[in-house]
Amino acid sequence: IATQDKSWTAKGLDIPRLLELVYLQDIYVGTQLELIFALGLRRKEAIMLRPHLQVIPASIVPAYELAADQYLMVVELRHGTKGGRLRFVPLDSDVRRLAIEHAQRLVAHPNDHMGRPGHTLKQSLRRFDYVMEKVGVTQAELGITAHGGRHQFANDRYVEWTGEQSPVRGGVPSD
Repeated sequence: IATQDKSWTAKGLDIPRLLELVYLQDIYVGTQLELIFALGLRRKEAIMLRPHLQVIPASIVPAYELAADQYLMVVELRHGTKGGRLRFVPLDSDVRRLAIEHAQRLVAHPNDHMGRPGHTLKQSLRRFDYVMEKVGVTQAELGITAHGGRHQFANDRYVEWTGEQSPVRGGVPSD
């Protein structure tokens, strides 16, 4: 159970300004960070995402995985997930749809992933870390990490679903 809010807004971070700074350094890392924030992805998931291939109609998602009748499209995640576990993220908001559309415009071919062209996964992960360090997104400098974008997503979804703040933000735990 989380006892500390590790989201970006908990530290007073200006998310649009952060994205702007990262985009100035590297458009690929900027897009990866936008995907982390919008879809709640892990760093590796964002880099390995194939935005053309992994956006699928919600109607083909097994009913036990997602209330598919509520959404038109979802992002199917398996590559880069912990243990290769399959999960789905619904494209149920303008922020999520725009992040995917931006990613689709950035990559040249339908089979391409979000890592920098010509770089290995290891190089892309290191580039991501380097850019985050360069803009100060480190535990030592700002008290946050890029993974805080995933925490931000989780807290924001909690509010969307319940109308209340999450327990880590002082809300009352639901039974």
